[in-house]
Amino acid sequence: MARNCVVHEGKLCGVQELASRVGKLSDDHWHAWQQKNALVQEKYVWKAPPNGKVKVNVDVAIRDQFAVIAALIRDSNGVVKGSTFEKIKAVQPLEREVAAAKLGIEYAM
Repeated sequence: MARNCVVHEGKLCGVQELASRVGKLSDDHWHAWQQKNALVQEKYVWKAPPNGKVKVNVDVAIRDQFAVIAALIRDSNGVVKGSTFEKIKAVQPLEREVAAAKLGIEYAM
């Protein structure tokens, strides 16, 4: 920053000015991340199924030698009605996703 003052503005910056600039950049950075986090959280909010229905959510956790697939069933109030998981061999990503969906369907039946 001090270099930028000299090179781009042709002057030396004092400690107070540098501290002020660092604080402003820090605030700008923090606010940018807060806005991004708000967008991400808004985008990925669980939505309840209609009354009298259940919703099955599935996921895959991938490790080097294996993957874990999981299914979670919730009612329209968000109450967990059941869950299951299974360790599977490491295969292609799409196959893991399909395996998780299959597990969820089978568990829901």
